[in-house]
This record gives sequence, C-alpha cells and structure tokens, in this order.
Amino acid sequence: MHNDMSICDQDFWRFSVSFYGYKNAQQLLIMLQDSEQANVNLVLFVIYLSVIKTSLNNREIEQLKLAISDIDLKTNLLRAKRRHVKTELAIDSLSSSDTYQNLLKQELEMEKQQQVVLVNTYNQIVADRGGAGLSRNHVNMYSGQSNFQTKLAGLSKLIQQCCGKNTQTEDLIGSLMTNLECYLQESSSEIRPHQ
Repeated sequence: MHNDMSICDQDFWRFSVSFYGYKNAQQLLIMLQDSEQANVNLVLFVIYLSVIKTSLNNREIEQLKLAISDIDLKTNLLRAKRRHVKTELAIDSLSSSDTYQNLLKQELEMEKQQQVVLVNTYNQIVADRGGAGLSRNHVNMYSGQSNFQTKLAGLSKLIQQCCGKNTQTEDLIGSLMTNLECYLQESSSEIRPHQ
C-alpha cells in the first residue's frame, strides 16, 4: 500500500552521504557515536525526516531503535574489529590492506542495511496510522526563518533522545544543528522525498 508520506531508502542514503560529508558533520556524528553510543544512522534519519518536513514522536523513535538494535550490534562489532585493524596498521598501509578495506566495505554495507530497516520501519509506522499522527510541520526546515531556531531546538530534543542527555551531548548536538543550518542555507535545492 503506497502512502504519500512513505519515503525511499535511496533518497535517505543520498541525503546522508551529502550531509555527512558537509563541513564537520562527520566529525560531530562520530563524536556522538563514540562518546554517547548514538546510532549515526538514526540521528541522520531524524534530521532527514525534519528536512523533508515530517517527524516522529518519542515512541516512534523508540520503535526505530528497537528495529535496528540487532543490526546495530553487528555493525558495532564490525566497527570495533575494523578500528582494531586500523590501530595495528601504519596509516600509509590502510589503503593497501585487504583486511582493512574488506572490513570497511562490510561496515558500509551494514550501514546501508540499517538505513533500509529505518526507512521500512518508518513506512510501516506511516501505513499503520494511515498517515495520521505524523506531522509534516513539526520541524519544517524550509518555512520562515523567524521560527528556525525554535525548529532547530525541537530537532535537537529529538536527537537527544537518540543519544544521551549530558552536557557534552548537548554541545555536540548544538554544533551539529549549526552545521545543519549552514548546510540547508547552502543547499541549492530543497531536499524532497522521492514521489
């Protein structure tokens, strides 16, 4: 059953790659991942939903966390193994190490699988509700600038639910929101879900 609020995993992947590579977003997301055990894909998904003018409530974010919990554990184990290999190798030999490159490729595939699970779970939530209850305006990044900071604050609270609630997390999320604000201002066109 197609719903006009359903989204496509390829669109989410493209957004993730684009935003992750923007200025210091990668560094901030990795810091959230390492210091707060935040799932980068879940954080990116919450941001993506906000950018395409929809959002989830706290219970639905918990559903997403549960949906990716198994694959997240596997990804974390693979990441730890890759990082261990990285520390064992000299920096200049990483690109020529078959073991390291294979682990990196596997980790990237696991990240893509997580994104597919997130999108499929979101689409199921939308289908189960018949589209009702999901707000297209909760954190609408493209409406008037007068409410922009309020909307970023709302998005920050949702991202905190994906992470933790200590001072370092709040600082990292604040920096991430500043990065997102610049990213959106510099984007040449609106990011829209695939229709």
